[in-house]
Amino acid sequence: MFRTICALALVATSASSQSMTDMTEQQWIEMLIEDYRRADGFCRGNPGDWHRTWEACGARTYQSLLLRYFDMCLGRYDQPASEAQWHECTENSIGPNPPAYYFGD
Repeated sequence: MFRTICALALVATSASSQSMTDMTEQQWIEMLIEDYRRADGFCRGNPGDWHRTWEACGARTYQSLLLRYFDMCLGRYDQPASEAQWHECTENSIGPNPPAYYFGD
């Protein structure tokens, strides 16, 4: 149910040309990571007092929450933050970001 709600919420923000109902879980993850990177770049690259920057930072947090639902984490303890990549969470993963308690875990 939550996944369905998240999917519907993304319809308005995704630039994907493929029908969203036909997407596999891996395609969803790839789309979310792309959306996260776009929002992250805008969030980090603009003035902090600009409302669009806050919107981008909020979108980045939202994408993090959705990726966490798919058990994805950003970065590992044995790597610098500059090399952090989204990956399936393991014991060595940093994260989740935001924390799992957002989902009631």
